Amino acid sequence: MAERTFPVHRDDRGELLVVESDELDFPVRRLFTVVGREGGGPRGGHRATCTELLVLVCGSATVRLGRLGGTAEVHVLEKPGDSVTIVSGDHVDYQLDGPRSVVAVLCDEPYRTPS
Repeated sequence: MAERTFPVHRDDRGELLVVESDELDFPVRRLFTVVGREGGGPRGGHRATCTELLVLVCGSATVRLGRLGGTAEVHVLEKPGDSVTIVSGDHVDYQLDGPRSVVAVLCDEPYRTPS
């Protein structure tokens, strides 16, 4: 149920996940990663202030988006490279399924301290 899946190249050395900037609908100004913890735990819990692309690096994640003017959407990211786009104004909640789950988040704006 992911929006799109980016290519993962596998060989005896491991996996290489590739996200090319020309495949994105926005310029990347910030990148951060989130690593799950034992027993999981909620992440997000806020309204997005910019466009974000959340890409599963490993493990699995469930992302719930409250779309402005629409209904809630649930996206299950199950394999490396699965992704979901979060637009400014969406309410974001997600769950990483344990300490082996990692997501990379690419954003079109730098971080700004909430006022």
